[in-house]
Amino acid sequence: MSGELDPVIFIVKQLNEVFKQNLSLVDFDEKSALEVFQILNDVLAEISESVRGDVRDEEVAPQMTQLLHMLKYKGEVSMEKEVMYPILHWLLERLPLHKKRAYVAKFLYPIEVPIDYLSTDEAVSEKYSQYKQLQEEFKRAHKEAEAVRREPVRPFEIKTEMTSLSDEKKQLEIKIEKLEKQNADTHDFETLLKATRALRLQQDEDARLSEKMRKQTASLQNSEVRKRDTAKRLETLRQSTSASQILAQLEEEVGGLENKVLRELPRQLDEIEARRAGASRTKEDVAALESQVEEREAKVQGLRKRVDEESSKNTSKLVNYKSHVSMMTKKVENKETEIDELRQALRQCRADLEKREASMAPTNVMTRDEFRAFGAQLREKTHVYKKLKAELAAARHESVTLHRTEQILRGRVANLEVFLSELEARRGVSGFRETQSKIEQTASKTSEADQIKEHALDEISETVRQITAELRDKKKDLAPQIKKLRDVRTTYQAVEADFLAKKSTYDKVAVSLDVERHDLERECDAYQDEALREESRFHYLNCLIQLAESTLKRVNDEEAWKQGKGRGLLPNFKSYEALYANKLAQQQAFSDQLRKQRAHVDKNQGPAMEQRSKFADLDALLKAKIDHPDLSSSAEFQQIGGANIFQLAASTSSSP
Repeated sequence: MSGELDPVIFIVKQLNEVFKQNLSLVDFDEKSALEVFQILNDVLAEISESVRGDVRDEEVAPQMTQLLHMLKYKGEVSMEKEVMYPILHWLLERLPLHKKRAYVAKFLYPIEVPIDYLSTDEAVSEKYSQYKQLQEEFKRAHKEAEAVRREPVRPFEIKTEMTSLSDEKKQLEIKIEKLEKQNADTHDFETLLKATRALRLQQDEDARLSEKMRKQTASLQNSEVRKRDTAKRLETLRQSTSASQILAQLEEEVGGLENKVLRELPRQLDEIEARRAGASRTKEDVAALESQVEEREAKVQGLRKRVDEESSKNTSKLVNYKSHVSMMTKKVENKETEIDELRQALRQCRADLEKREASMAPTNVMTRDEFRAFGAQLREKTHVYKKLKAELAAARHESVTLHRTEQILRGRVANLEVFLSELEARRGVSGFRETQSKIEQTASKTSEADQIKEHALDEISETVRQITAELRDKKKDLAPQIKKLRDVRTTYQAVEADFLAKKSTYDKVAVSLDVERHDLERECDAYQDEALREESRFHYLNCLIQLAESTLKRVNDEEAWKQGKGRGLLPNFKSYEALYANKLAQQQAFSDQLRKQRAHVDKNQGPAMEQRSKFADLDALLKAKIDHPDLSSSAEFQQIGGANIFQLAASTSSSP
């Protein structure tokens, strides 16, 4: 249809039909660019209420541009009228489609997260994956909803629902009649009803604010944790600017990990034990609170039954029962809030325990496989070390024997050095003894280094044995606690499932009661409006009756006065007839007088106007004479018909 019309005509037509603008083509053409921009804002606000506002505000224009981009508008966007006309035409041509797209875009519009954050920050990556999962769930739910909307209406189901609603309506009407009869004599019932309604609304508002505060508190805690982690990571990146600093930082981290393994782990395990004990106490508290909740619910049910029984007998007790029930309901809500807080504390304890368990994982201590591989390497190196140590001992023993033999030979041969030098020269191995001495020195240094390594390996083996023993002891200590924690988790899951089932039942009953209450309130409002209309009509008819009675009384008095009864209307006039006759005569006389005056004016109008004109000319002549007294010497006078005619000279410049 829009293709057959001019774009401006189509825009005006749609604005008049959909937005009730009541515009003409001339009015729309005369609007300024700012006014057209405001109309564009109204159209976009019909699609998405979030952009509604005054276009003179700085925040509105970017919001409108973002919405157009989200709706996939590919044209130019500016505040010129020639640019805004195609935008209006595009929006109004597919308005329902744009509404649907804007609704879906609120949930499916992609959020751009840098890849660096997704790859380095686990929390951001986890939240982003949850966000994607929620988007997929929304797509599936939206498709199901659209399929349900496209399904044909089933008359039988509608008829059944109408029958049930009709029965409910009859029951509510009976209840309303019963309540009206019971509260007919109640003093200030409307005030009491308003106060009760205000109390209920305030209770709902308190519950909503409490839930909102709880959610915001949890969100604040999560935000603070993320903030601390981000600040720590940022500080680390700022400090790691060179290789030496990175190496120093790594050494510091290694020292911190050693300190954590040797000192902090026992303290953390003690804290976990304390938290586990607190969690067990929390379980008992939850059981006690659940028993209290069940007791309160039983009391509430009993009180409701008593209210239903006593409401027909004694209406004065109804308010007390309602207040008591509301107090009990509020207590139940408080207990439910406490249960939620305890559940949150239990989840926090479980998260802390998992965090403590994770702190003992691969980032701080070797895994079981790595530890086994390290043990195998250590055993192999120990075997090699023992073998080499035995060889070294044999070599040292042989060295002692050779040294003793050397001393004996030195004692036998006086000039051994010269003899050995000559012998080396004859055999062609000059410098052999010097080289052998250096080799022996090198072997001695190597032996010292081996001893140092042996000592270091012994220390490492001892440290590993100590760590393994401590880990084994800690695991043994934690085994019963973890077992208890698993039992607590199982019990908690069962309690939570029971609680969710009861809460679901409660929500269903609450929804049905809320629907019933809303229907009753709506019908009561309708009855109240009808009563107010009837009361207004009553007062209106009462005023009409009073006016009619007053008129009838005047008629009766008039008849009585005409018959000579009574003292009359006024001293000079006995009845309304005489009064109105006198007034009519006065008006007639006044009318005659006005006619005479009009005739006199019509008769003397011509001469009077002529006389007035002459007097005006005379006045102008006298004023001219007063304004020009110097012209009297050069003027000439003529005597014509007994009158002096004043004439000015033709040319004053020609006189001598």
